Amino acid sequence: MISVTFTVDAFDRITAVTLRGHAKSVKQGIDPLCAAVTGIMTYTVNTLKEVKRLSPYVSAKDPGDLTIRIEEAQAEAAQDLLQGLRVQFQDYEKQYPDSIRVAVSQ
Repeated sequence: MISVTFTVDAFDRITAVTLRGHAKSVKQGIDPLCAAVTGIMTYTVNTLKEVKRLSPYVSAKDPGDLTIRIEEAQAEAAQDLLQGLRVQFQDYEKQYPDSIRVAVSQ
């Protein structure tokens, strides 16, 4: 199961995204949900860095374990992208309820 946690600040701005686990929705071969999650997370990091010129903290300790954090001073500039990421993951959660869970914490 993939667990995605969005951390929000007192202003309801997303300041971190933590991703853990694997979907395991197929028994053999490439898992389409894992591939989609990997692609959208890579897109998010690249857009934050290269398009928005922000400096997110990115930690990828192990496969299936990724954290993106945004400094408070840059949080507002990242919101459109991070809110869109949350919408996308919530959509995945509706489509694959046995493979992905999305949570929001403060």
